[in-house]
Amino acid sequence: MGRIILSIFLNSHDNSVQKKFKSACYIFICFLFVSLSTGCGSGGGAGTPGAAGEKGEQGLEGVRGSLGAQGLQGEQGLQGDQGLQGTQGTQGDQGLQGTAGAQGDQGLQGIQGTQGDQGVQGTAGAQGDQGLQGTQGTQGDQGLQGTAGAQGDQGLQGDQGLQGDQGLQGTQGTAGAQGEQGPPGADEYDRITALCDLYVLTNVTPPDFCPANPEDEYDPFAALCELYVQTGNAPPEFCAPSAETGKVVFSSSSTYTGNLGGAAGADAICQSLADNAGLVGTFKAWISDDTSKPEATFSHSTDLYVLTTGVRVADNWSDLTDGTLINTINKDETGANSEGWAWTNTNIFGDAYSGMNCSNWTSTNSADTGVKGEIGQINGLWTAGGNTATCDTQGHLYCFEQ
Repeated sequence: MGRIILSIFLNSHDNSVQKKFKSACYIFICFLFVSLSTGCGSGGGAGTPGAAGEKGEQGLEGVRGSLGAQGLQGEQGLQGDQGLQGTQGTQGDQGLQGTAGAQGDQGLQGIQGTQGDQGVQGTAGAQGDQGLQGTQGTQGDQGLQGTAGAQGDQGLQGDQGLQGDQGLQGTQGTAGAQGEQGPPGADEYDRITALCDLYVLTNVTPPDFCPANPEDEYDPFAALCELYVQTGNAPPEFCAPSAETGKVVFSSSSTYTGNLGGAAGADAICQSLADNAGLVGTFKAWISDDTSKPEATFSHSTDLYVLTTGVRVADNWSDLTDGTLINTINKDETGANSEGWAWTNTNIFGDAYSGMNCSNWTSTNSADTGVKGEIGQINGLWTAGGNTATCDTQGHLYCFEQ
């Protein structure tokens, strides 16, 4: 019994219980002490209460009582600090796809991408309407002279003309040794007068020997030789001392295909012909290609241009390129007659035609062509005869001393 009471006392955490227990123990001890002191006699009357004793020391903790009923839930405390983030859990299964949302506003246009490869060409579309006529282009260069047309029908015979003046006397035979010139007689004067009149009648400028005064002295042989020169005929041998000098011009004695070895090869041909004929000087061919032409490569002489026979062809470069020669280039390097045509590809001014030069004078192909000049002509046909020849045919070369 004492142990139980003591255990309750010791395990009790309530101060009021402990105080009440202590008071009970004091009473019990006093009762026990009185009983032992007086024996079993009747009890005396109650004494007067004594003064309250001093507060005793706190008793031992009483025995823990049984768990009481759960108290009412207290007020929610303040929220504590956020705990540390836990480790990420494993990914759950994908949820069902939600319903499509409303279409959003169109986004800004993106940067243009690089151009893709060209697509396959599409089929040709239908032909469009004909466009308006364009403006007329500038007039092109004058073309080469066309070939001569067929001869027309013979015209009606005209009325007989008046009888013309008597023609010149035929070529004089070889002259003998000339004696001393005597005074002019009446017959000799009449012949020289007739000769000078012939110059006037044929619209040829009379030579200096034609006297302004009929009694002036004259040289009939000089008159005859000058007439040969003026009419483009080779003078006879007795006229040789009066032949003119200047830059020598000739037509080659040989003919060649369009493969001349280029313009430089044509120059070499002319030089070789001149050397073999004993002509002195540098000779070049009157010929043009894509990169060279006489106007640029020839010396523009201020001297006469003459044949190997001394006959004048032109007074100088300007006269040579004015469209008309004084006499034809119809003699070769030896002075023999030359006929036919010559390779040129050059106009009257010494400039080149475009693309008609037998592939720069290296071709013998019949499909290629070159411009040619007509030997025996004094007008522009001498260098540009109005037509072309295929490069497998053969023509002469005009050669000029520089």
